[in-house]
Amino acid sequence: MKKVVLLIGHNKDSQGALDYNGTSEYTFNKIVASKVQENLYGDIWTFTKGEYNYESIRKINPDLVIELHFNSYPGPIFGSECIVLNDEKCFEAATHFQKYFNKRFDISSREIKVVMGRHQRGYKNLLKLGGIPSFIFEPCFANFETIDSEKIIGNPDDYVDFLTDYISFYLGKQDKVNYNVYEKMIGLIQSWYKGNTNE
Repeated sequence: MKKVVLLIGHNKDSQGALDYNGTSEYTFNKIVASKVQENLYGDIWTFTKGEYNYESIRKINPDLVIELHFNSYPGPIFGSECIVLNDEKCFEAATHFQKYFNKRFDISSREIKVVMGRHQRGYKNLLKLGGIPSFIFEPCFANFETIDSEKIIGNPDDYVDFLTDYISFYLGKQDKVNYNVYEKMIGLIQSWYKGNTNE
């Protein structure tokens, strides 16, 4: 059985950036992850920093770990980002996740950011997951109301649906997928994850 873990970026004491509504990364992504877990009850694990240690995640032995964030910048910027270690499996997982996210939301990609040193954002957390395909995902720059951020921050249920559908395909749980949303993408995703969903 395949296993997926969602990590909620930041925590209640250090909540990260604010979106254009004044909602923190921690609060927004905790709500999103909770809804995804509700949709896929029993199929995924969600954790908030401070509620877990990396050893407990390794004991689950997940096939994929996604840490949820969003970006901010003192000016309107566009595009989504994945942050990964210099690891082939991580890069491959992030590339295909971001590809389908960009297709779903018509949000451009700022490419995969490979981090290779402790001074780079996300490196220390990802290093603790060493050997597990994992990445940090930032769907948009959320602190300005733009076309991109409105698709995610303004419509969080659409983001929940995307994560639910994508993880469902990864797990081989096609019965839980919203086929109206993914009508044109089903064949592509099934083809890519054929090896992962067939035991």
